[in-house]
Amino acid sequence: MKVLVEAAMSTLPGHDHPSSSTASSGCKGDTDSAAKVGKSTTRTGPSYVYYRLYTKLGAFESNRPIYHNDRFIGRIPTKSFAPPHTVASIKLSLCGLEDLSEPDKALLFTPLSSPAPKEDSARLSLYAPSGPGLNEQDPIVLVVESEKRSEEVSQPEKLPERSDDTEIHYGYKTIDTAWLSGEKHEIVYTDGVIVSMGLAADKTLYSGYMAINSKGEKGFVRSNGKGGTDSASKDGKSTKRTGPTYVYYRLYTKLGAFESNHTLYQNDRFIGRIPSKLFAPPHTVASIKRSLCKLEGLLDPDKALVFAPLSSPAPKEDSTRLSLNALSGPGLSELDPIALVVESEKRTKEASQSETQLPECSDNTDIHYVYYRVYLSESEGEAKAKTSFDESDISLGRINTLSIAPPHTAGSLKARIAKVEGLVTPGHALYKDMELFQDTDSDAAMNDTDIISFQGDDYPGSDKRDHVALVNATTNTAADQKAKPTPKFKFYETRSINSWWRLQSKGFRLAINNQR
Repeated sequence: MKVLVEAAMSTLPGHDHPSSSTASSGCKGDTDSAAKVGKSTTRTGPSYVYYRLYTKLGAFESNRPIYHNDRFIGRIPTKSFAPPHTVASIKLSLCGLEDLSEPDKALLFTPLSSPAPKEDSARLSLYAPSGPGLNEQDPIVLVVESEKRSEEVSQPEKLPERSDDTEIHYGYKTIDTAWLSGEKHEIVYTDGVIVSMGLAADKTLYSGYMAINSKGEKGFVRSNGKGGTDSASKDGKSTKRTGPTYVYYRLYTKLGAFESNHTLYQNDRFIGRIPSKLFAPPHTVASIKRSLCKLEGLLDPDKALVFAPLSSPAPKEDSTRLSLNALSGPGLSELDPIALVVESEKRTKEASQSETQLPECSDNTDIHYVYYRVYLSESEGEAKAKTSFDESDISLGRINTLSIAPPHTAGSLKARIAKVEGLVTPGHALYKDMELFQDTDSDAAMNDTDIISFQGDDYPGSDKRDHVALVNATTNTAADQKAKPTPKFKFYETRSINSWWRLQSKGFRLAINNQR
C-alpha cells in the first residue's frame, strides 16, 4: 500500500541520520569492547562541546552555530575549555566564548530534560566517546540571566545546511509502507513523533507514529495509542523520542480561542506547534508559560493558566513538571495539546505570516459542535446567528467545542457564544442579566460554575434539535445606546458687570466668564 507521509523517516532505527559527521567523530565501534581489550576510551581526533543557550523565556541563537538554518545549536572545540572541567569552569568558558555576562548566575542542565541544574562542583568528561555535550543530539544546556552581549555578533563564514529538519518544513513524499497491526505482531518500537499521513488515492491525512513490530517490519500505528506504545517499555526499549520533537498547544482568553503565530495548518490556525528544544529547562508549568508567551508575543505570562489536558477542570500548578520528550503525554501531539489561557490576545508586535506553504487539515470528521440560539432582550423571538449554517434556520448557530476556553463550564460556554455573536461580555453591567439554558424545555438556567464535559456525544447543545438557549442577551450596539442617554440642558444669561454665562444640567452649574 502506498502512503503519503510527512518526510521524517530519518528518525527510525536503521535509517541514516544526515547530521554532521563531526558530531560522532571518534565514536564508531563498540566502546565497551574497546575497554575490554585495553584500548583507550577517549577520543583520538578533534573533539567538540555541543550546547544550546537559553534564558528563562526560551532559546536564543549561538555565536558559534553549526548550521546556517539552525543557529540555536552551537559547537566549540574541547581544547578551548580550561581544566578542571567542572560545571563552574564550563559555565565560565561558555559565557566568555559566547560573550555573555554573569556566568555565576547561569545554570547548566544535562540532559535537556533534567528537572534540576548540575551542581557547580560536578565534573563533566569532555574527552569521553559519549556523554553530555559530546554530540548535537545530547547538548549541554546553559540558561543565563540575559541574552544581551557586549558587542554585535559577527556572522561566521558559509555554514552547511541542516538536512534532517524535514519535519519542521512540510514536504510530502510517497513511499511503499503499510499500517502495522498491534494485534497481529506486537509493536516493539515507536519514535513518538506525530506525523501526518494518508492514502495516496484520496490524500486523506491521518495522525500516527512511525514504528517497528516484532517481525521487524517498519510502518505506522495510529496516534491514539493503539499498536503497542506501552509494549516498547516492557521490552526494555527506549520510551524517549529519537527524532525532532514538538510541543502542540492552543491559545485562549476567557472569551475563547484565538489564532497562533506558529500555526500548524493553513485552514486551522488555532493549533500551534513549536520545537521542544526552544523550551528552557526545567520544564515546569511556570517555565513553559514564559516560553510560550515569549514565542507568541503575549503579555503577562505570570497571569496565564495552563490546562493539560484541555478537558481538565482546573489549571496546573506552576511547580508541576511536564515531560516534553516522552513518547506521549500532554502537549506531545495535536490530539492532546496544552491549553494556555492568557489575560489578553494582544501581542507585543504584529505576527508575520510564514512564507512556507502550510498543509490543509483535511480530517475534520470528528469536530464536535455546540448548537445554540440567542434571544435578545431588546427584541421579541430569537436573533439571526452569526454562525448560522442552515439557510432554512438562520437563528440556529454552532461553535466548535475546541473554541471554548477551559475550564469547560456553563460560564465559559456562555462567554464564547457572547463573543462570537457580538454580545456584551463578562465585565459589562448587562452581562449578568444573560442566562444560559441547557435546552428550550428547561425551567431554570444553568449556573456559570456548572462543569460541562464535551467528550462523547451527549452534552448540552450536542444535538441541533436539543440546542442550548442564551436568553435576555444584549448586543454591544444596544448596550452603547443604553449607556449614552441624550442629556437635557437649559441655558440662561445673567447680566452683571462681568457678564457671566451659566449652564445648568441636572443640578450641576458651570459658569463661563465672558468678560471682554
